[in-house]
Amino acid sequence: QTFNLASWLITQGAEKEKIIKALYKTKPLNQLKLWGRLLGGLEWQNEKNIAWLETKNEDFTETQTSPKDLLFILEEVKDLLPQLKITFIFYYEETGIVSILAHSPRTDLLQKLHLELGGTIKNSRGLFKIAACDATEAKQKISALLTPLL
Repeated sequence: QTFNLASWLITQGAEKEKIIKALYKTKPLNQLKLWGRLLGGLEWQNEKNIAWLETKNEDFTETQTSPKDLLFILEEVKDLLPQLKITFIFYYEETGIVSILAHSPRTDLLQKLHLELGGTIKNSRGLFKIAACDATEAKQKISALLTPLL
């Protein structure tokens, strides 16, 4: 399954050498397991170059990771898919609130989210929280905010 995902990423423009490096014990195994689980659910809007990943609480439990490990995932996606305009990872820390970790080389996209949602921005990354029932609803709200800029 990992190799199928790696193959798919390469066909989408990811750098083969970076994928190979990431596959061979250069990262902690539990983070690689989390990364594999999230890649399995990767949603990609090819026309807008946006990637969406969603975690479930059992992802952290079964891989012995925590939301702190999502920075690793965000960096890996950024390195492997540099053509993305923005990447989002959704996770849940409290009921009714979706936490959103984002990376974008376009500061205008992060600034728009910051103006509308609050949160923090640092080094082309943002952390935002949104009141939503689930990631689908959060994605719809974010898409509505960003569509004029994309």
